[in-house]
Amino acid sequence: MKKILLLTTALACVLVTGCEEDAQQIETVPEITADVSGNISISRDGETLSIPYIITNPKEDGEISAYAEYDWISGFSYEQEGVVTATVAENTQTENRSAIVTLEYSYDGGSKSVNTQVNVIQDAAIAYDYTLEAGSFQGHYYGTRYSNNGEYNYYTWISDLPFDEYGRTQAGGTYYLFDMFAGAPGDEDNPLPPAGTYTLGESGSTEEFTFSREYTRVRATDTDGNLTLSTYFSEGTLTLSYGDGLMNIEARLTDTEGKYHHVTYSQPTPTYLIGDGGIGAEGYLTLERDLNIEPQTVTASFFREESEGVMDVMFTFADGEYDSDEMTEPGSALLIEAFVPYDENGYIATGTYSITDEPGAAFTMPAGEMQTLLSYLFPYEVFTVYSDDGETQHYGFCTDGTMTVSGGNGNYDIECNFLTADGHSVICRYSGELLIEGVPQPLSQLTGDYSLDLSDAVASEAYYLGNYFYTNGGCWDIHLGPADGVAGDGFMTTLVATSMDFAGGIPTGTYKASASMGYASPGYYLTGYMSNSSLAGTMYLEYDAEGNITRYAPSVSGDMKVQNLGDGRYTISFDFLDDRGYNWDGTWTGAIPMVDKTVSAGSVTPQFVPCTVTPDGMLASPVLKKDRKGIAPVAGAAVTSAKR
Repeated sequence: MKKILLLTTALACVLVTGCEEDAQQIETVPEITADVSGNISISRDGETLSIPYIITNPKEDGEISAYAEYDWISGFSYEQEGVVTATVAENTQTENRSAIVTLEYSYDGGSKSVNTQVNVIQDAAIAYDYTLEAGSFQGHYYGTRYSNNGEYNYYTWISDLPFDEYGRTQAGGTYYLFDMFAGAPGDEDNPLPPAGTYTLGESGSTEEFTFSREYTRVRATDTDGNLTLSTYFSEGTLTLSYGDGLMNIEARLTDTEGKYHHVTYSQPTPTYLIGDGGIGAEGYLTLERDLNIEPQTVTASFFREESEGVMDVMFTFADGEYDSDEMTEPGSALLIEAFVPYDENGYIATGTYSITDEPGAAFTMPAGEMQTLLSYLFPYEVFTVYSDDGETQHYGFCTDGTMTVSGGNGNYDIECNFLTADGHSVICRYSGELLIEGVPQPLSQLTGDYSLDLSDAVASEAYYLGNYFYTNGGCWDIHLGPADGVAGDGFMTTLVATSMDFAGGIPTGTYKASASMGYASPGYYLTGYMSNSSLAGTMYLEYDAEGNITRYAPSVSGDMKVQNLGDGRYTISFDFLDDRGYNWDGTWTGAIPMVDKTVSAGSVTPQFVPCTVTPDGMLASPVLKKDRKGIAPVAGAAVTSAKR
């Protein structure tokens, strides 16, 4: 109870003419009122309750006190003049609750009192859809690398299972990520996020005491690795504190589907890895040092024609043995994909090649990156690999820098200066002979424009390969050739229809040339190419009476029209250009037997036609990017602890 100071009350003295002077004291009664309007609302988490009040006509010995009808409001305090405070406990019930709080003012030695009452209403506790008491932690401290205005980034995972040795999530685990931003750590060598309450930030924001909307998420799988939960959040708070050697985290979140999450963590204060800690975004090991490569093995290989007059070339500079895209002994290697002006002799155009955000033009290079294809990892573009034991590879992906080529006629001085995404420099210098291997000569054996005579041609079985290219289109492999024992013209093509209905046959439509060798989207056909002395894609074929191919030409551009006549017969017409600039065209109508290779025995693969005649100087086709060896298998849904 607290004494209320007496506000001086004047005594009125009334003089009445003709009567004795008499002083009468006018007694006044105190009043107390709560200076609030309506009910007082309290959050479900509990908070300090403050009730301002006003005393009218106070007494010298007056005292204030307060009490509540339920004990979830307690700890009343009167230290602040004119305000009563109390502590409201967290509401763990799933319904709102209310309590009357009475403020009482007593006076005249406690024999008299007046009071007032207020109604306190507390929000109901959330019925959480997901709860987790986490026991595992993985944290990465990135300094100001990912902030907008110099905030410090603490990339924080809490989970029920730890990450594996490669930093990947494990099957059967639930992992919550909080991409937290705050002030600088107290110790840069052992960084920890400051204690306090963090809230979900606005899109793109990195304000202090927020966690980012773009990265913060939860992910869970069953014991077979099947994804059971993967979502981001629309609102939430995280409270972080330290005490008794523990880090304490409590997070309350609402995900983008309206589900509620409650996550807690209380374990001995952990250590944040500085940067990626040697673990990349997909579970590979990252380069943690600068490199200055003195190459002993240098190669340049044609990959494909990127555009007219520009070829995609893969360079390798290794100071040791480098086989199948990985180090097989201690050492380092630099691999570069560069767009080089076309030269049929394999000469490298001199000049400066630069990493750019829009690669493809001559003298450009794409930034390096790790990609996942069918659950395998593939390093691409400009990257370096380092191994100090011949078994463990560390990868650095170059995002800035140049390759300068001088000299000519197969003898060059090459200087490479790159910077990885993690800020490590990669330097390489080479002087000596170098030719681009595998630059294809024109494949076509035509000597002029040609119209195919398909009057004697019949169709062999057309293979349906289903969603072969994973583009949600039905792949069809079609071959036309002269009847048995008849020499003449033939034709082969692989096209991707917009439908995957085998029973409906090949849909009517106009099919365009694919932009990539060996790959097509719905509405496109594969352009012609040769792989390991076999013809593939869309080709003109000339047969002798024994069925040998005596001449051929690829299609590199042009349209093919297919008309489904509805009775098992089709009309196919085409007008193509080959890789020498000659036109070849033709029209055919006839029945095409269909075989569904997705349900029949055998390999679901586009057909390759062995070729007994190859043009002079034709080199083996390079291995496609999608066939390059991966670094390590990764479970299809796995996520890693590091931020990229």
